[in-house]
Amino acid sequence: ELSEAVFNSANDFRDDYAWCKRGDSMVLINRAGDILETGLPMVQVSDISEGYTSYRIKKGWFLMDVDGQQVGTMIFKKLRPFINGAAAAMQKNTWGIIDKNGQWLFDPEFENFECENTRILVFLKNDYFHFYTRQGQFLKKIKAKGH
Repeated sequence: ELSEAVFNSANDFRDDYAWCKRGDSMVLINRAGDILETGLPMVQVSDISEGYTSYRIKKGWFLMDVDGQQVGTMIFKKLRPFINGAAAAMQKNTWGIIDKNGQWLFDPEFENFECENTRILVFLKNDYFHFYTRQGQFLKKIKAKGH
């Protein structure tokens, strides 16, 4: 016997949590099926990474932990997933790096966020690529070809 569907759609599990659409709202579920009601008018949600996620409402993106608690008060224009405790974030029109408390590890001053991996972050500023460790240590800068 089939039971009635609980969700309209569901994302893949990441860090043991998944976003699911139920009616007009988004909820988090864990692998046991427990539902976390956020009560927030979310327009869009991001993947979960390292116990954190982000959601967008009309004002912008906000950081949230998997317990449904908003982290910090900053509103971001864009927000990338956490890797090794740091995430790229855009405020106004420049990029920087935040920690899991929603605080800047280094201020948003870069024109573009180019790439990331588990150890290195690359930003573009004034026609130069700037390379940093995830801890915010500057490594080098290289002239960007074609810029």
